[in-house]
Amino acid sequence: KFSLGEVPARELALWLFYRAHASPIPSSAKFLPEFMQSALAASEHDCEVLIQTLTKDGIQAYWQPLSEPKSSYYSGYFFETYAKGFTEPIVRGGVYNDLVSRYADIEAGACGFALDLLAL
Repeated sequence: KFSLGEVPARELALWLFYRAHASPIPSSAKFLPEFMQSALAASEHDCEVLIQTLTKDGIQAYWQPLSEPKSSYYSGYFFETYAKGFTEPIVRGGVYNDLVSRYADIEAGACGFALDLLAL
């Protein structure tokens, strides 16, 4: 549907789902529909401010376009923190503004994180 051959399609899929740190968007992205290109650009721009703030504090962070959280309740940013020598994240968290309304008739924004003691 996007007029991509097998090699560019594979390159784009790998970039979208498993982006290497600081790798540029592949040229094959120009074959995506305009609304997808715009959404990717807006998402990258929104994350850049947060990434710059973290970088100033010596924290290595990067945007991964189609990363999917392990929990379905996140409604905004989410993050996973990896440490050298660990294959699973040791800290996870994010914004989950709709979680409270699932259990009570209350509209409330929420954010938080969890430290995985079993991984440590």
